[in-house]
Amino acid sequence: MQLPIIIQWFKWHYIDAFKGLAKAWGNFLWFNLEHFSVKGLLKSLFSYWRGDKSSYGRGFDPRVFLTSFLFNLISRILGAIMRTTVILFALTLEGIIFGLGVVILLIWLLLPFSTIITLFYLIGVFL
Repeated sequence: MQLPIIIQWFKWHYIDAFKGLAKAWGNFLWFNLEHFSVKGLLKSLFSYWRGDKSSYGRGFDPRVFLTSFLFNLISRILGAIMRTTVILFALTLEGIIFGLGVVILLIWLLLPFSTIITLFYLIGVFL
């Protein structure tokens, strides 16, 4: 025996569709972190910027050593700054996606009630 259509609709709205919305929300959150490669950026936070590094050469020349050391240090600092900026942007966007997901799920839960209230309001206006 089949359930009445209103019960089927409530089951779909509050269980099946809600699960689908929550899964889609999770996919958006996952995609954001993957798109900005946050895990990879954290692993390589202090790597050289764009692989720019200076060789120390053969032997020991204090001037070449100091120049290479400072260049490599600046390259690592610049790399850390750029990676940190991208990570912060990704986490900010992650927070926005999270907040929008909460709002959308709350609207989805309240949508049937707003429809019923609107119908009662329209019935009252036209009678």
